[in-house]
Amino acid sequence: MLHTGLHSKVSHCTESNEGQWQQFTGWLRIILTVSRTLYGLGFRGHDLALHTWLFCSYAAAVVFNELQGSVFRSGISLSHIDQLEPDEQGFLLMLRKHNMTLTIDEVLELAFQ
Repeated sequence: MLHTGLHSKVSHCTESNEGQWQQFTGWLRIILTVSRTLYGLGFRGHDLALHTWLFCSYAAAVVFNELQGSVFRSGISLSHIDQLEPDEQGFLLMLRKHNMTLTIDEVLELAFQ
């Protein structure tokens, strides 16, 4: 699956101590995979470049966020909850209990479906 490949390549790039060349090569392979896939779907020229950039930016943000221990998978901070309306507070409290149950695998799976 695409997300598994991206996760392993990004992990390798961020954990490698073998220098910038290997990191750059890892990202080139990700860009190549994404752009070839989009090309196969009919994207060309400027649209191909734009959609490749957007997809890779999105992918990098999701993967790096997950590798850093996503703040979105921890409990939502309640430090200013008293400034919200009661229904807003209730909704966030309901959501908060589920955030900590999210796993990196399910986040990446949904992100790259």
